[in-house]
Amino acid sequence: MALEEAIKFLEYAKSNADLDDKINQILSSNAGKIDKYSPIIPVAKEKGYRFTISELEEALLMPERDFDEDELLNIAGGLNSGSNDSNSKCKGIGWSM
Repeated sequence: MALEEAIKFLEYAKSNADLDDKINQILSSNAGKIDKYSPIIPVAKEKGYRFTISELEEALLMPERDFDEDELLNIAGGLNSGSNDSNSKCKGIGWSM
């Protein structure tokens, strides 16, 4: 899947100072342009990565790390499993009162 390629490229770029600098220069010189990510595609191809601009944009929007289940529940306003308060437990689409 090309999205995975875009993610791998971004991870590689972060670990390679020269490549990271090159990408930052591209982004700063194209700031405000609609197609500011398009010059990154040929740079990625030079390094053996193949993906589209939309896949690169999607990869850039992904969080840098995975969240564990408790963090995801808190982000989504999920249940606090340590609470005994019946008002804090969701039942179906409504709240139990």
